[in-house]
Amino acid sequence: MDGKKERKHVWVNNATEDFSFSFPHKPDFVNVDAEKSLLCIKDEKMSVAERAFQYKNCPLYADRLEALKECSAFASIPEAGNVIISALNDKSSDIRERAIGMTEKLPVEYKNTVKEKLVGLAKSDVKSSVRALAIHELANNFSDDDLTPVYRQSVNDKSYSVAGASLSALAKKDEKEGMKIAKQFETEKSLDMLLTVTQIYSAHGSDENHPFFVNLSQKMRGWDNVSFATTYTEFLKKCSDDTINAGIKILEKIARTEDNRWVRYFGQKGIKDLAQMYSDREQKIADQISMLKAKQNNSPELKT
Repeated sequence: MDGKKERKHVWVNNATEDFSFSFPHKPDFVNVDAEKSLLCIKDEKMSVAERAFQYKNCPLYADRLEALKECSAFASIPEAGNVIISALNDKSSDIRERAIGMTEKLPVEYKNTVKEKLVGLAKSDVKSSVRALAIHELANNFSDDDLTPVYRQSVNDKSYSVAGASLSALAKKDEKEGMKIAKQFETEKSLDMLLTVTQIYSAHGSDENHPFFVNLSQKMRGWDNVSFATTYTEFLKKCSDDTINAGIKILEKIARTEDNRWVRYFGQKGIKDLAQMYSDREQKIADQISMLKAKQNNSPELKT
């Protein structure tokens, strides 16, 4: 109040108690359990303005997180939106990450500010998880061409999580360049990076990328086969029959030999999905033939 803090200590002896204090005018903010030391569940009713004050003026991580969470529910209100923007530069990496995820809730008038902030985080945040998340958010919500250089630069980041996110973002912007750079990462030791390459190939690849999957399948163990089998199946759906037949053997190995039944399930599911793909194709062609026969059509289309 008036820029000064005043602390009141109370003892709670009963299940229900009321406390009242006299002040010359309404305080700017009342921070119950200011040291965040009580083992309790708090049910507080505060305005957005009070939560904004809490974020800006209370020193503890728990206070800032509490205020940010409450403001995220009212992101369309300028005071709450400004808290989310401020939190993108919070000293806590956890709060920065949470704020990145909340930017999608902000009104359109914040778009340019959000983009500028996210680019700054992607380029220079000290925490790799924040850089990776910022790139992911940019790729999902912005299609501006001036982001391509940001992704190109971050592909060479020392963190595999950042490099992987950048590669995915770059492939989304420029399929040809993304495929070219993905090829360069085929011999990386990081499994996460290799799985990122599988995602690029599953979206944009063809038969010529199949040897990469064959080699990678020999390195997969346990739960890693879940991601591999899922992505591999999507890749095979884009390939020729010969490649699919070879791929089914790899999925069959997962389905038959893995110790964990849930991992085996994803090998089985991959084979079933491919069989369903052929079944759907067959049904579509049968429907086309029936439609043409109903018209007594002897055209080349029906013969084909």
